[in-house]
Amino acid sequence: MSTDKDARRKEIKAGGLGLAAGGLTAGIDALPFHDAAALATIGEVTAIGYTTSALLVAGAIAHNRWWHMPHKRLQRELGEGGWLNRYDLKESAGGSAMRRQAEFIRPELPARPDGPLRRWPVTQYANLIGKVVSGPAWMRGQRVYSPHSRGTIVVGPQGSGKSSLIIHKVFDFPGGVYVSSTKPELAVMAAAARAERGPVHIFNPANIGGLGSSFAWDPVQGCHDQAVADAQAWALVRGGGGASGVDRSDFWAQKAQEIIRCYLMAAALAGYDMGAVHYWATQPDDPTPVGILEASPNRAPAAWVGTLKTHLAASHNTRTGYFATVVSCVGFMDNPTVAAACRPSPSQNFDIVDFLNGGALFVIAGDDKRLSPLITALTEHVFRQAKIVASTCKGGRLPNGLAMILDEVAQTTPVPLDKWAADSRGWGIEVTAVVQDLAQLRTTWGPDRAKTIYANLPTKVILPGVAGKDDLEELAYLAGKRRVQKVSSGESVQDGDGLLSRRSVSTTRHTTTEPVISGETIYGLPPWHAYVLGLGPRAVVVKFEPGYKRARRIHRKLRRAAADRDLPQIGAEPTAGEAGAVT
Repeated sequence: MSTDKDARRKEIKAGGLGLAAGGLTAGIDALPFHDAAALATIGEVTAIGYTTSALLVAGAIAHNRWWHMPHKRLQRELGEGGWLNRYDLKESAGGSAMRRQAEFIRPELPARPDGPLRRWPVTQYANLIGKVVSGPAWMRGQRVYSPHSRGTIVVGPQGSGKSSLIIHKVFDFPGGVYVSSTKPELAVMAAAARAERGPVHIFNPANIGGLGSSFAWDPVQGCHDQAVADAQAWALVRGGGGASGVDRSDFWAQKAQEIIRCYLMAAALAGYDMGAVHYWATQPDDPTPVGILEASPNRAPAAWVGTLKTHLAASHNTRTGYFATVVSCVGFMDNPTVAAACRPSPSQNFDIVDFLNGGALFVIAGDDKRLSPLITALTEHVFRQAKIVASTCKGGRLPNGLAMILDEVAQTTPVPLDKWAADSRGWGIEVTAVVQDLAQLRTTWGPDRAKTIYANLPTKVILPGVAGKDDLEELAYLAGKRRVQKVSSGESVQDGDGLLSRRSVSTTRHTTTEPVISGETIYGLPPWHAYVLGLGPRAVVVKFEPGYKRARRIHRKLRRAAADRDLPQIGAEPTAGEAGAVT
């Protein structure tokens, strides 16, 4: 591959020749000729000379501008060796590789009467990651995919294009899609398109952006069952931070969970909603929950009741510590708007089976940390229900799959991601975790669990702007090294005067190794580009379409279809502000 120095030398040579040709032509044109035939010949020569001069100079200028275009500079910086190649594309990352895996990813597809497997779009069993920009010229522009059975982690700071990347999966995924995010942008962009596939639900308990919820959900639901109450209590405690930042945080989290599970079960047995749990959490002297549990010995485990009594009878300081954690896990009920979202009416039914067959659930968490326990509990509830449904399906897998797309997961939904990443594939559930940097994983789940999460989400998509030095070094290390040929030249002058001096030029070539990519290059990738690991044995840099552009096309198509059927318009096209917000 030519270097900047080689290109500059060629440009100077071409431009210099052009200027020289122009000067020579001008000199010839200025000579006095009186013979008509000579004048005609000179006119033809000067025309050719001026044209040649102009072409050489213009070519040098055009080449200079083309050579320094951002995409060409990126290609030179990336180099050609060490990247995902044609063999990798054929075996693990390209469309043909996905088709060979399709019968294992979605075994029900070949048996469908709609036609042979090759007629199905690749996005029915794989996610399009983008088009290749790294490696040799013949690889550029090739589409690369990640199969639905493979979990994904997306790493990028604010404004790096995370939402614009993951929205493509929301559009394309054939089964149910669960999307949690801090803002309503994904719901605004994709709800109308997903409505063409199945029912669309929106849970926006804080009414962020004025986008209303289509259903309500009560964490008490189903908690008359011991296993449900126990799991729901743990979800609330995890969402509340589990007393993180406090000395002996695991101890306080355990005690809070033991209290909350009893309150959830008592509320369910008595027909109360989450408001009762919140009231009992703020009034620990109220004997009502103990009385309800003792009145239902067939439902309430005696050990639970005994533990609750022990905690309630603890010393003042100890009990205050317990309930400080308990209140932080149910404090979202302080907000009347959120409390209303936890009191479903009979008509606000959420059918998990319909949802898994192609529906979508958009959960909007906002930036209020107090909502995290509620959002975490709902997320874990959907995951548990999906596993129950999967256990009844052929092969113990969801036939259409379930995409759990968890945007800003460390901030809004600190679910047991290490466990989900390890076993979700077997249930037909694809987990996509979106974080701002790898340090968030370590802070939220601890160093050891963060390593498990990172290892068990094989497809790693790194967006521009990741700035942690250690993270960048680790990411660059995973791309490996490549063999390159280095050329060095030297010039020596032997003693002598004038023409008697002797010059000699020597050129040395040697082979060495260098990293395929540097951390600085990963950090400085252009917008709408990503450094991707896990699609094959080698890394790849891709360019992806900004999601808001695709959303506009889909909305225009839906409006035209609605107009053709003389129906009300389906959804509004994203505004400039909304499009700019998809980052």
